Parts: sequence; structure tokens; C-alpha cells
Amino acid sequence: MNNLKIIKYIFELNSDKREEVTLKLSKDSYSLSEIENSNPPDWTKLDYRKCRVCSLDSNKHPFCPTAKNIFPLILKFGKFISYSKVNLKIETLERTFSKNVTMQDGLSSLFGIIMTTSGCPVLDKLRPMVFTHLPFATAEETTYRVLSMYLLGQYYRNKKGLEPDWNFEGLLKIYEDISHVNSNFVERLRGSGSIADAHLNAIVKLNCFNFYVMSTVEEDMVKELSQLYTSYF
Repeated sequence: MNNLKIIKYIFELNSDKREEVTLKLSKDSYSLSEIENSNPPDWTKLDYRKCRVCSLDSNKHPFCPTAKNIFPLILKFGKFISYSKVNLKIETLERTFSKNVTMQDGLSSLFGIIMTTSGCPVLDKLRPMVFTHLPFATAEETTYRVLSMYLLGQYYRNKKGLEPDWNFEGLLKIYEDISHVNSNFVERLRGSGSIADAHLNAIVKLNCFNFYVMSTVEEDMVKELSQLYTSYF
């Protein structure tokens, strides 16, 4: 276990019922160990409503890696409606987070990790965010972390002799592609046969965060944040 980062999501539904999900991430690449499941259904296949921005080859990847990992959670949580109240605890080696949330908010946080660490070539761009995973973050906190993550990525590009992007133009393109993936994934999940909507609205909420990030970058939130950095000037 020393080479793994463990993140445990504990959904306390009432005094005597709880559901747990344990995510195992490699400490070097933060890739998710495949969540155990059997007989993944047709809606998890790569060519089922495949995203137009997907670069994976179905001959090498018969299943959408994200859908395959989320399928077991649809079985576990697919009967819950969006606004079911839960006490969510998120445990890591370093600390524990706890908050009373709706089921859609809890699943949105959980799905966010799974979708960025399962091997989707589009969502992989957000995988560095998992290194500083911050459950229950506000939209502003998430935007700050995204901007910081992207700029560090440009630093690494520059060190490797690649052209860096200091104006966030590439970030907007990344989020446009991610928004397409999220919207397409909602349509994919509609084929899961689930009788409730918490999992669908969890993805919708992730997309709302994406649109917020895109709008704040376009409105030049960076200039507003500059007041925090006067000591650097």
C-alpha cells in the first residue's frame, strides 16, 4: 500500500446505513486502479456514444475507461435521488473531511476524481488537481487551483523546450473539450437504466464548475487576483 494513495468516501445515509467507496491511486502518476466490476454493460463500451474529442482506439480500448470505473457506482448509488441528504466523510492518510451534503454533491466530488484518473485522454489534463484534492471546494477555490495547476504545467513545458502558454488560451480549449465530454457522458449515463437522477446531476454539477472556470478566465479573473500579489511587484 506504500506506493498507493488511498481516498475513502463514506456516505452515511442514516444512523445504521452507510456506503463506502475506496479509491486507490498510484503515488507517482495518480492513475486510478480499476474499480472491480463484472460484466460491464453496453453503455460502457467506447463506441457507445463516443465523444467526438476522444482519441482512444476501440480496438485497443474496447471500453470507455471512465464509464467502466463509474459503472459499479451506478449499481451502488443508482437508486438515490439528487437531493437525498447524506453525511459525507472523505478520509485520506493526511486528514478527514466531513460535511452534510446532497447525494448529487457527494457523487459529484467522487466522480470528479474517478473521471480525471481513469485514463480519459481529455480529462487527464485535470489529473494534477487530484494531487491537492480539496473536497467541498467553492467555485472560486477551484478556479484558483486550476489556474495555478495550468501555470505550473506551462513551467514544465518551458523546461522541456516546448512553447508555454502564459495567456490561458490553451486552458480554455481544454475546458471546452471537457465540457463536451461531460455533456456526452450524461447522455451515456442515460443508457444505464438507473431509476434515479443523482448520478446524472452529479455530472451536470461538474459541468457547471467547468463553465464557471471558463467564464472567470474569459473575464480576466487573473487581474482581480493580482491584488493578492502586490508583495511580488
